Amino acid sequence: MSWDIVYTAQARQDLRDIYEYIALELLAPEAATGQTQNTVNIVRIMYGGRDVCRQLSETVL
Repeated sequence: MSWDIVYTAQARQDLRDIYEYIALELLAPEAATGQTQNTVNIVRIMYGGRDVCRQLSETVL
């Protein structure tokens, strides 16, 4: 199975903001680059009509 990953404009801005904070405020540009190049792990896909709190409590990471 393959999936297309689509970032909203807000998600892209969030990544830029995280990068800028770490690189410019914390003065750690190498660490900032690492934060924006991580692998994304999808641990659950849930239907909102179900008991989401119960499903999350049953999640094993």
